[in-house]
Amino acid sequence: MSSIYDALQRIQAEKSAWSSPVIKENSPVKGKTAWLIVSAVLISSFCTAGAFYGFSVMGQKKTAALNASPIAAVPAAKEAGLEAGATARENLSADVRVREPALPALPASETVDGYLRLGEQYFTEKDYDKALLTYTKALHYFRKDERLLNNIGSVFLAKGQADKAIHYFKESSGISSASVEPVYNLACAYAVLGEKAKAVSYLKQACSRSSEAKTWAASDPDLANLRGLKQFDRIIGAQ
Repeated sequence: MSSIYDALQRIQAEKSAWSSPVIKENSPVKGKTAWLIVSAVLISSFCTAGAFYGFSVMGQKKTAALNASPIAAVPAAKEAGLEAGATARENLSADVRVREPALPALPASETVDGYLRLGEQYFTEKDYDKALLTYTKALHYFRKDERLLNNIGSVFLAKGQADKAIHYFKESSGISSASVEPVYNLACAYAVLGEKAKAVSYLKQACSRSSEAKTWAASDPDLANLRGLKQFDRIIGAQ
């Protein structure tokens, strides 16, 4: 039995010798394989976590951008702009209202008579635009001067604008019931417009205030279409 036992031990030793080298050579391969698998799992986990984190950050940024969007603020900004524009217009209108009638202080050396003389000079030279400018400027300082109003009417009449002239003649004649010139000039303006009845009526009033009006009427070209009328001849009959 000992020999059989010995034989079995030899056989077992030979088997161990055949299989041992295989085991020694395959063990590192299995370790490397396991390490690679573990590494792959870890890398995959990190990548997955990174992807989720990236999507989460992008989602937060997009949400923040939407929350910060100026869409909701547009109506308020538009309303504020409209209010600012309205305020600017109101301020501009108020500024115009304040500045419109304001004029530089009239120098002490300038008087209404000075303006009248300068305007008459321009009128004599037939520079009607400068005459009108002079009288109009003076009217800002001397608003109720009947002579300025009458002379402005005379300029418009000379420029062929009898309808505008009538407005100033009436305003001038309304200041003083004794004025002759604006009433006489009303006769001239209505005569130019062909309204003979009104022209004769105003001429009669002017001549009743001053006989000098008869002398003016005898040679005034503005009254040319009244000549030959019995009423006209009767008014200036002495001439």
